Amino acid sequence: MASHKVLGVVTRAVNYRDHDRILTLVTRERGKLTATARGCRKPQSKLLTAASPFCYGEYVLNERNGRFYVSQCTVRETFYNLRLRPEALYAATFVCGVAEEFANPEEPYLKQFSLLLHGLSLLSREEIPVEGALAFYLAKMLDFEGYRLVTERCGICGRTDNLKYMDLERGGAVCGTCGFGRMELFPLPERAMRLLAVLPQMPSSAYDGAGELLAEYGKDLEPLLEAYVRGIVPRRLPPSKVAYNFHAELPQ
Repeated sequence: MASHKVLGVVTRAVNYRDHDRILTLVTRERGKLTATARGCRKPQSKLLTAASPFCYGEYVLNERNGRFYVSQCTVRETFYNLRLRPEALYAATFVCGVAEEFANPEEPYLKQFSLLLHGLSLLSREEIPVEGALAFYLAKMLDFEGYRLVTERCGICGRTDNLKYMDLERGGAVCGTCGFGRMELFPLPERAMRLLAVLPQMPSSAYDGAGELLAEYGKDLEPLLEAYVRGIVPRRLPPSKVAYNFHAELPQ
């Protein structure tokens, strides 16, 4: 029986049988994988925390017949504060869904994994607006995955000034003349467009460098970037906001 050690975050946890859980882990070394945590729902289980959503730790996985089983885990962070704000909890579930969707099995996920940790950390900070944290995370993730939006010129006429809209079908900016009257476009203030241009170039740990601008323009950028991501990934992603699914239960 082979044994593997990975750094991972639990992005999903589904109850299985009486005391087990099936975990979806996004890992630094091996991308996305599924592992069973046996007995983790028993009150005295050593895997109780390790089998909880958002848990970040060093997991030891035993592989048998092509399946992984959690043997032990050194927990590094639980991001407990996410559970203190419903809006942060929903946003974190969405962030994990995005990370999971872009991760491939058995492929290293280095930059994206670091970004996931920073994203969950930002959402855990009560002073940071959820929209700003999500906008930062999504702009970086889209760049890492090769879906960066073009912000330097109009995708229709090529002009580099008067850029007022974003066309998700074209994946880039549209000037005021070409976009006039087109209701399907996302209008963006000039400073929000400039911010969107620089976010992909910032280190994943550098949110505070643009914190004031993200607090002001996150409400403009987040819906745009979320709609773009949802149009790219094939799977239906979880809601990012409480109001998105008002009658649904909170993520566990």
